[in-house]
Amino acid sequence: MKVRYAVVSGFLGRVADRFTQYQPHRTLAERFELASQIEGLDGFELVYPSDFEDLEGVRSLLHTYGFGVPAVNLNVKRDPKWRYGSFTAKDPAIRADAVCDMKAAMDLAAELGADKVTCCPLIDGHDYVFQVDYGQAWRWFVQGIREAARHRSDIRISMEYKMSEPRVRTILPNVGRALYLCDQVGLPNVGVTLDVGHAIQAGEDPAESLVLLQEGGIPVYTHTNDNPGDWDWDMLPGSVHLWQWLELFLLPAGDELPGLDGHRHHAQANGARGHLRGSHQDTRRAGGVGGADGSGAGGAAEGPGQSGGEPRLCDGVGAMSPSCGWAGQHRFAHPTDARRG
Repeated sequence: MKVRYAVVSGFLGRVADRFTQYQPHRTLAERFELASQIEGLDGFELVYPSDFEDLEGVRSLLHTYGFGVPAVNLNVKRDPKWRYGSFTAKDPAIRADAVCDMKAAMDLAAELGADKVTCCPLIDGHDYVFQVDYGQAWRWFVQGIREAARHRSDIRISMEYKMSEPRVRTILPNVGRALYLCDQVGLPNVGVTLDVGHAIQAGEDPAESLVLLQEGGIPVYTHTNDNPGDWDWDMLPGSVHLWQWLELFLLPAGDELPGLDGHRHHAQANGARGHLRGSHQDTRRAGGVGGADGSGAGGAAEGPGQSGGEPRLCDGVGAMSPSCGWAGQHRFAHPTDARRG
């Protein structure tokens, strides 16, 4: 199977933190032009809503540069209205807006030939004890994702977990909570975005996290990067945790993960450090029936299996985004792939 790489559009635009700015603002057209200079790049993960002010312009740019769209990235943190939460905001109108945005992103993904929306709900969570009603916040979260997922079964919602930033404690901090979310939502088109750096920051072994998701029948979209474990630095894959990366890509056949339909895409450029952030990949058990945050932390960027029983979601072998040609059949006994949120 040919490995395909894409970049999150926002990371080719303005990139800054609270200390300095690393890259200037660029229009979407300028980011496409910059992306065209990256050797081996096949596609763009477009960010909603910031990249969709002119849908026909987006279509034209995709056609001109020959890029596909592996996923639409939903950003529900950058706009000031999300300051006190998106899917878990106390204001029901704000919660409704988050669900509405997810549905809109799903429709756009379908129009552009992608099969998923990826979302990292970083603004949902808490900073202090006694700040939120944990039970109510979780119920709102589950209800919002479930309502959005029911909008259309042909597009998957892939929820990305991360421990913190900008919230001290996010509502979706680790693989266990992500598995619980999928179980509570109870719909086959809800999966997990496994960001390798986020898993490492959470104290997980990424290979184990992947296996747990596969054992639960959860469709997985992954993002590649690395860090020392103290923060989500988005360093080059394997630059710190080489052995964990080898385990991730070389899981033994004895782990009973043969037959994965592996879709690799998504090399994310990290402008702040001037390197490509590896590749993203979609992994799931093949043979079923069917139907993608990469958001930059803190909003600094421009816009951003199962053993037994039926799989929770399967697209059929090689059924991902056929109009963009991202999918390909592959007997993938040794999974995976990843990126940042």
